[in-house]
Amino acid sequence: MVASINIAKSRRHADIVCRREYDLVIVDEAHHLKNRSTQNWKLVNALKKRFLLLLTATPVENNLTELYNLITLLKPGQLSTPSEFKAEFMTRGDPTAPQNRARLRQLLDQVMIRNTRALARSTCRRATPIRCGSIPRPTNAGSTSGSRIWCAASALTTARGAGRCLPPDPRRTGHHRSRRGGGNLQFCHQMINYDLPWNPMRIEQRIGRIHHIGQESEVLIQNLCAAKSAEDYILEILDRKINMFEIVIGEIDMILGRIRSEAEFSELVYDIWVKSASKADQDRGFGQLAAQLDRSKNAYLRSRSLDTQIFGENYEL
Repeated sequence: MVASINIAKSRRHADIVCRREYDLVIVDEAHHLKNRSTQNWKLVNALKKRFLLLLTATPVENNLTELYNLITLLKPGQLSTPSEFKAEFMTRGDPTAPQNRARLRQLLDQVMIRNTRALARSTCRRATPIRCGSIPRPTNAGSTSGSRIWCAASALTTARGAGRCLPPDPRRTGHHRSRRGGGNLQFCHQMINYDLPWNPMRIEQRIGRIHHIGQESEVLIQNLCAAKSAEDYILEILDRKINMFEIVIGEIDMILGRIRSEAEFSELVYDIWVKSASKADQDRGFGQLAAQLDRSKNAYLRSRSLDTQIFGENYEL
């Protein structure tokens, strides 16, 4: 059975889901179970299961109680009772500061495996904005002398040493990709964002096509945009405020998730761009969005710091 937790916990499905017996239950984005008073936590706890696997990049975001609630789902009693856990491992007056860390890590080591992004040994990436009055359509400029470039508009794909361009034909592009090993293009290390999406997650997905496990070179990203356009504002926010193009893979969704869902970010941009009556209104609107992102990034960095305090470098494979 594959289902979203919202569908599974609905009145229509909850009884059916909980009535069955499962050999293994896998919960992705398991930090949504951090509060034991929510229907999410109660549903997973009620499932008849032999084994449970929880997957999350942020097991603790606000305080140690969230960690207790997740571990209790995995193995009830592993961290004793709530009051005993609080007395032994939580610092009085600061629920984010763990005490008796060695003992806590010993207990966590029995139920947790932690793989950090550093283990992937990803290469670094750098981005350069290119602002101009208008953006011309790309044309075949001849041999690239071994350059490996992917133009993210599907209008230009130059294979290594081939010195040729593919027209914007989805059938040919798909054939080219399949011969190169499917959707990932880590044989390229330079990317041109010709038509910049308004959704940062779509930008991140593009970059991930070449900044992928197996990439051996520094990834270079060039972002083309018309000066004073909505894309120009987006670049300014994402680059200057949260350094999106150089942060570790996977962190952008941790930041955006604290504002609104990824599907709604482009709607925020659209509302500011369309509803602003003047340039001053646009500046004000995008400034407020930038401030939101800045606060969200700082909150994420605090949770990452808490993660390091609790887990250190333990539990890695």
